[in-house]
Amino acid sequence: MVVKVRSDGLEYLLNLYLDRPLIAFSYRATVLIKRDEWIEVKIPLDTFEATSFGRPMKEQGLLVQRRSTPLA
Repeated sequence: MVVKVRSDGLEYLLNLYLDRPLIAFSYRATVLIKRDEWIEVKIPLDTFEATSFGRPMKEQGLLVQRRSTPLA
């Protein structure tokens, strides 16, 4: 995944949500971006971790294993 972002230099979380009803579920990746610069950040899909209510959900597997599921 590639996103164009500008930051204040802090660490941020990028969440991806599936197009199906799961309560408080997303795939999350940590992104650290240089301060005050617009940059394109490449985030490999295998770095996104399944989470629910902010906690890791290892049994859900990696995002790349669910490629056929649309993302919202």
